[in-house]
Amino acid sequence: MDEKPQESVALPEKFNKPHPHPSKQSIQKYDRTKKTNSEGMKRNNKVKQFFAQMEKNKQSATYGAAQAELLAVEEAGYLKPENKGECTYKVTQEEIRRKVDIQTANQTWRYVNEQLGPYKLDYSRNGRSMAMGSRKGHLAVINIKTKELMGEIQLGEAVKDITFCHDDKWIIVAQKKYCYMYTNQCVEVHKMRDNEYVSCLQFLPLHMLIVCSGKAGSITWQDISTGKLVGRVYNRKGEATSMTQNPNNGVVLTSHSTGIVQMWSPNSNSYLAKMFCHVGGTNSLAMDPTGNYLISTGNDNKTHVWDLRTYGQVTSIVNKKTATACQVSQSSLVALVVNSNVQFWECIEKPHKKKPYMIYEGCFKDEIDNIKYLPYEDVLGIGHKNGINTIIVPGSGEPNIDSKLPNPMETTKSQLERPVRMLLDKLSPSTIMLNTESFGAINRNPKNPLKRSMIEVLDRQKQKQLYKERKGKKDEDDEAEKINEEDEEPQKVSEDEQEDTDKEENREVEKDTKAKKKRRPRKKKEYGKLKINRDNKILLAKKERRAEKKKLEEKDNEDRPQKKRKVQTTSDLNESVGALDRFYEVSTKTK
Repeated sequence: MDEKPQESVALPEKFNKPHPHPSKQSIQKYDRTKKTNSEGMKRNNKVKQFFAQMEKNKQSATYGAAQAELLAVEEAGYLKPENKGECTYKVTQEEIRRKVDIQTANQTWRYVNEQLGPYKLDYSRNGRSMAMGSRKGHLAVINIKTKELMGEIQLGEAVKDITFCHDDKWIIVAQKKYCYMYTNQCVEVHKMRDNEYVSCLQFLPLHMLIVCSGKAGSITWQDISTGKLVGRVYNRKGEATSMTQNPNNGVVLTSHSTGIVQMWSPNSNSYLAKMFCHVGGTNSLAMDPTGNYLISTGNDNKTHVWDLRTYGQVTSIVNKKTATACQVSQSSLVALVVNSNVQFWECIEKPHKKKPYMIYEGCFKDEIDNIKYLPYEDVLGIGHKNGINTIIVPGSGEPNIDSKLPNPMETTKSQLERPVRMLLDKLSPSTIMLNTESFGAINRNPKNPLKRSMIEVLDRQKQKQLYKERKGKKDEDDEAEKINEEDEEPQKVSEDEQEDTDKEENREVEKDTKAKKKRRPRKKKEYGKLKINRDNKILLAKKERRAEKKKLEEKDNEDRPQKKRKVQTTSDLNESVGALDRFYEVSTKTK
């Protein structure tokens, strides 16, 4: 039988429309490209082709990211007042629970344990599990989705800090002396002996490094995949009050009681940058997820927002009492702990706003020790003296999930594949730096270093000037001596005058030799255009004393009577010759 040709099905008009193009604003939002200068690539065509292809790839990536934004249909839900007179910070948690769906309402719970507090907590990167540890040795891991206890143990030592590793199956706990690694069932796996008396912990997921800040002011970077110690630095400021990381470049930031914030990398022995943030000392630090803004709280009852691209202050919030802790959500909503209450501010997106977004006063009698946002959910976890409490914060979580990042909806197969991919994509510690734009750039002068300090440049310039001045003086002195030799005529000099001139020349030669034997004075250190002269008054006094001693010695030499040298006359010579003749005659007669 003859088969009938298949009839073409006409698609509706909405499917025949071309793909929507993203707007210019969304393209500029994701654009991070910089065109390379092609001045030094005129002769080399291969290099030109390589950089042209690299720019095309960057442009296509920015266009794809802007186009994918159209698929992100869901939006974050915020508290919005109906009338102008209403204030969002007067809304309570009970009112929010009534008008929120059942799934988010069930995420608010409270764990009470007055005997073992205060507690510190941390959430995993995919937001599926929570780890909590108390100062009296209680450690537990909970599955947030099912509210089941995965593991629990009594350590018998204080838990100073706790963090999840690259996966929700591994935990690192800072105890009394050493750091320990546990599974999610609270089974000890490894003891990190290189880190002692640790107070703060941070994990860098892209580099697979655990960063520890110790009691003696030490900061260590240790690789979890190999177990090797990558770097160790001493901050020379004592124990750090808090520590955070910049998710954009992997730089670690530490705060101190002097009000200074320092930025560190395992590639340098000293700090990369230093900022004076507060007068009375800094209590806590927090970073924006983009890595551009830093939030710091201090003892001067102020919280500052800093732009790390310009190192300038954006806004500042003044409170009646000091803020002891701070945290930033995925949607850049700032949470501050002030006097056992939690305040929420939109100071990054709306810097001119003077009123808070929301206030929670449920833990009025409890001392709050730690706060953390739950990823991809509008929930904040509070660790206090009597246990742990969770509250709803509308608009704090990211509504659109990225499949390349840790996914809360991932399957068991993707959970097994993710650590292998992270190990393959692991970055080396040498990529941790402030300026990440140097990757892929061209070195115009390969023989010379990329960065030359101003000290070296100024020293070389001054050496050249001194060399030219000395050379010019020598040439002038030589010409003057030649002219004087031609003009002067030989003059007759008596024997007494010649002896005096010889003695003076000998004295000058002796003085020159003594001056050479003396130790040369140290050169003054020059840092840029500033000259550091330490104890100028002491140096001037020493010089004056030496000059006075020289003057006194010269006067003593002039006052002393000089012994005149006897000159032999002709009569003395004749007497000496006659005596010799007599001696020879006597000697011959005896023979």
